[in-house]
Amino acid sequence: MERQAEGGRRRLRDPPGWTPPWRAVLLAASILSSSFLLAQGQLSTTTFYNISISRNPPETLEGQTVNLTLEHTTANFALCSWYREIDTKEHLIVTLYLPPIVGNTTGPSHTGREVAGFGCSLLIKNLHLDDTGTYVVTMNGPSVDGKGDIKIQVLDESSIQSRMSPAAIAGTTIGSVAGMVLCMIVVYFLCTKASCWKKEQHASNGNIPSAPGHNQATDTKSKPGEEDIQYSTLAFNTKNTSQPLSKSPRPLDSGIIYSEIKKK
Repeated sequence: MERQAEGGRRRLRDPPGWTPPWRAVLLAASILSSSFLLAQGQLSTTTFYNISISRNPPETLEGQTVNLTLEHTTANFALCSWYREIDTKEHLIVTLYLPPIVGNTTGPSHTGREVAGFGCSLLIKNLHLDDTGTYVVTMNGPSVDGKGDIKIQVLDESSIQSRMSPAAIAGTTIGSVAGMVLCMIVVYFLCTKASCWKKEQHASNGNIPSAPGHNQATDTKSKPGEEDIQYSTLAFNTKNTSQPLSKSPRPLDSGIIYSEIKKK
C-alpha cells in the first residue's frame, strides 16, 4: 500500500485497480454530504415562544363571561388550540385555524359555552364554578411553536363577601350608618324650613279681600290710636232706570243704600 518516495518520504499507495482521481471524487462526496446535513439541520430548527395570556375581567364571577386573550401576534402561526388543564387530545376544547385557512374544530372538553375568536382568543360564557382551573393554549406554524397557560378561579357572591377583611367590613358599616344619619339631618332641615315658610305665609296673608260685587265684611284690628270701623254694603237694582231726571232736586228712590257706618 505504501511506497518509498523520493527524499525519504512515504505516500499512500493507490488501491489495486484505483486510479489517482478517486481521491477527488471522495472529497466532493464528503463536501456534498456535509452541506446536505447542514441544510437539513437548519430546516429542522424551530423557534419556540412563551405565550402570555390576559383575562378580562380580572376577577371572574359565576354567571359572567370571561375573555382570554393572547398577548402575542399570530402572524407566523397556522393554528392554535385551547385545552383544559393539559394539552392532550382528551382535554381539547377547540382548535382554530388561522388565515388563509379559516375554521375551527371542537374537542371532548368543549361544553358549548366556549367560542374561539380573533387572534386565538377564547370566550367562555355563563361561567360555572367547575370552570375553575388552568387553560392551556398551543400555537403551531412553519418552524414556530408557542405555548402558554393561565389559571382562572370562578367565584360566587358569598365567597367575595367572605374575602373582605374586618377593616373593610367595619368601614362599610360605618359608611352606611353615617349615610343614614346624614339623610335624617337633611330631611329634618327640610321639614323645619317648610314649617317656618308656612307660618310666615299665614302671617303675611291675615286679610283676604273678598271678590267684588259681593257683600263685604272686613274686620281688622286697629292700631293704637285708631278707630275700628266696620263697613257693610247692600246693593239693589232700581225698578225703572229709563225715567229722565228732573231738573229740580228730589229725594232719591230706593237706589244704593248705605246702611250704617258704626264707630266703635
